[in-house]
Amino acid sequence: GPGDAAGELGTVPSGLAGGRLGATLAMLAAGKREDVYGIIAIAVVPSGKALVREARALQMQLGLAPAPAGRDHPEDLHEAVGFALSAETRTALSQIDLLKLPRPPAPSVLLIDRDDLAANDKLAAALRSLGATVEQRRVSGYVEMVLDPHRAVVPRPTVEAATPFAPARPALTAGMPGGPRPPHTVTDA
Repeated sequence: GPGDAAGELGTVPSGLAGGRLGATLAMLAAGKREDVYGIIAIAVVPSGKALVREARALQMQLGLAPAPAGRDHPEDLHEAVGFALSAETRTALSQIDLLKLPRPPAPSVLLIDRDDLAANDKLAAALRSLGATVEQRRVSGYVEMVLDPHRAVVPRPTVEAATPFAPARPALTAGMPGGPRPPHTVTDA
């Protein structure tokens, strides 16, 4: 499921970064750990339902060709912009709501928002209410970054916004601000 990445990080204090769905999954994974000092969330979508709708709409808008004929495809498998999403995956994604996290995913979060869409102010407020330190930056370059690979452009404003984040985070040591959080119980619902 979407939270399974939590076990793959190891035990060294970590910072996580991700874009769109990757940012959403990084927040979910970090929320199940004690050793993530910060998250860089690039163009994060707090609602899994919105992610699924967006993928479906983009698939239709691009007019991508259907799967090749003559191949057996499970009926519940839908393509979303090159990704095969089963009914189980779509359901799991649709249940994600970062505005309802029970605890902050990390002591520090950098939200790098697209400059062509509304800022993630509700998510920033929700994370702050849970005790996280949240920085927000609105930068250009997201659309150019996700163009076809031969036309994509390195998102320099995103890189420049993200680069100083990790070195500025305090080490996760007991007794220090931003240090390890108290233990919690994780349940798989």
